[in-house]
Amino acid sequence: MRRLLPLALAVALAAAGAAPAQGQYFRYGQNRIPPEQHRWQYLQSEHFDVYFYRGGEALARTAADHAEAALVRIEPLVGHRLEARVPILVYTGAGAFAATDAVPLPADVEGIGGVTERFKNRVVLPFLGDRREFARVLTHELVHAVLNDFFRSGSLVRLLRAGPRTELPLWMNEGLAEYAALGYDAASDRFVRAALLAGRLPDAERLRGYLAYKGGQSFWAFVAAEYGPERIAEILAAFRATRSADEAFGSATGLGLADLSARWHEALQDVTYPEVAFRERLAETARPIRLRGLDGGFVAAPAVAPQGDRIAFVAAGRGRLGVYVARLSDGAPLGRLLEARTSPALERLRLTPGALAWSPDGHRIAVAATA
Repeated sequence: MRRLLPLALAVALAAAGAAPAQGQYFRYGQNRIPPEQHRWQYLQSEHFDVYFYRGGEALARTAADHAEAALVRIEPLVGHRLEARVPILVYTGAGAFAATDAVPLPADVEGIGGVTERFKNRVVLPFLGDRREFARVLTHELVHAVLNDFFRSGSLVRLLRAGPRTELPLWMNEGLAEYAALGYDAASDRFVRAALLAGRLPDAERLRGYLAYKGGQSFWAFVAAEYGPERIAEILAAFRATRSADEAFGSATGLGLADLSARWHEALQDVTYPEVAFRERLAETARPIRLRGLDGGFVAAPAVAPQGDRIAFVAAGRGRLGVYVARLSDGAPLGRLLEARTSPALERLRLTPGALAWSPDGHRIAVAATA
């Protein structure tokens, strides 16, 4: 049964002990505009307190329903029943989320779909217009919340022995969250196979960056397929006792992490290499175009002009994000079309495929953005 309760913002912040964070303000040129002061309310489900502000009650109820349904799947996977209530803060848009002071965020929040604050175990996420993606991100973050609760549970003696910083390596933590939210989906499989074919897929314990998410997801899917999903809970329990990933995987599977990682690679190779053998070699049918972000930053959402002479893309770096155009023949830059976060009318650019689209005559570009 859910209860709806009003909560003044000042009381909420005081109770949470919130402090200003780097992501508290949104940059418009050289000015820093403070976030809108919302009057928060919250509703309660069996395990969660879902906070929302004006216009967000329907979203909060959806979040509560999904969180309870997701918890039914997450608890047996982790092997832990949630002991403490988990606060969930939902924002109705990207701009309000970027300005949150509920959790510390970097100055550039592009690409961050949600955050779970470890010490207070709060989940914070925005709704960006896609209900399926909202549900996926919420499930992902709830895995972190259940893991946080899991590593804090138990006797005082066990907690003192484990120490205050018992936490999973990033690739185990984020990979498990992705596996719980998505299983092993086709898009993740393509990403991991591409890394394998390019010789950029390291052993599991050396997965970093985005590969920590997708490579970790692939590794957990392999463990579940080979040894059964029930082994995941055994691995987590062993890690909590030993704080060693090698010992945890060894006790549950009989193989140390290095050997298990080698088998994971072999399984990927067995599926990928025979399939690739029947394809044309990429080097024989295409050539690479090097597009550079700002100061080594990343590029995303490329779109080729209908005339085949130019390519538009989103580039990020130095805390800036903009739409650029380059010559397709050699990648030479032709200029910047616009920059995000220079006015309240253009807060955030999408990074996904399809975010940019050319007009048929090649004179205009449509940009998916948040205002």
